[in-house]
Amino acid sequence: IDSTMVVQAPFDALKARGDLEGIEVEYAAAYPGTGQFATIDSSMFLNAGVNVTYFTTTDWTGPVNQTDFVPNITAATYPDELWQAWPQEFSCIYEGVFLPNTSGIHYFSLTGQGDALLYLNDTLVANMSFANFGNTVQGYANLSAGSQVSLKLMYQMGYSLSTGAYGVTLGANLGNATRDAEADALAAEADVSIIFASDRLSEGADNGLG
Repeated sequence: IDSTMVVQAPFDALKARGDLEGIEVEYAAAYPGTGQFATIDSSMFLNAGVNVTYFTTTDWTGPVNQTDFVPNITAATYPDELWQAWPQEFSCIYEGVFLPNTSGIHYFSLTGQGDALLYLNDTLVANMSFANFGNTVQGYANLSAGSQVSLKLMYQMGYSLSTGAYGVTLGANLGNATRDAEADALAAEADVSIIFASDRLSEGADNGLG
């Protein structure tokens, strides 16, 4: 960040002001970030992958165009013939069983372009809507190691012609019982705690048109 700008990196600015006032300022992360998490490996799916059904509509209706079995859910791996040029369009549904190997809060990321809905055990946990030009959204679920969690991800390509970002990638930051330990300990001994939060929005989300 340009040091001459009025707006500065939050922690750096707070620490600098604290040093002037004789106040100790410390920081600890309690969240794994708003970016894309590592793509879920095939080993975390029952039968080492998921089923995917493709449609040549953007609302998961009409005759099934084709089906496939894939090791994980990644963008730009859809069949080439489904999108070559406008006015072609497609949507797809991924279905499988997720196998958590740790217990606790699992964070999931959807990275891509278009609309995507992630369901775990039939509960919506992440919603990517009107994501044009590529974006990442997140969701979370409290899962137990050794359980079998039904997973369904519904994707449609959206309205933008930024074709390089079609598709969606599913990532995860797995449950970790000690993830917040440092932040919890710091908050417990601090006189004042300040929590920073952020979110990401696609350009298409500001008008509701895609």
